[in-house]
Amino acid sequence: MRSGARHVQLIVFLTASLALLGCGRDSNKFVPPPPPDVTVSQPVKREVTNYLEATGTVAALESVKIRVEESPVSSEQGGHKRVENG
Repeated sequence: MRSGARHVQLIVFLTASLALLGCGRDSNKFVPPPPPDVTVSQPVKREVTNYLEATGTVAALESVKIRVEESPVSSEQGGHKRVENG
């Protein structure tokens, strides 16, 4: 049992030693990342088409009602109803 206790003491000692060694270092300082690569081009003067895109509702200014009026003279021809104005 004595050797088992020595193993435990050795493990505790090594763990504490590593913990103490890691506490004294300032090597984990923030280093800002390098600036990103950017592609640059010269401006070009040219004609541009203007567009208007909008979301909304439209309403008619005026409205009409359409009614079908049949003449009293009508006949059946070829399966279609034909209306004759008379």
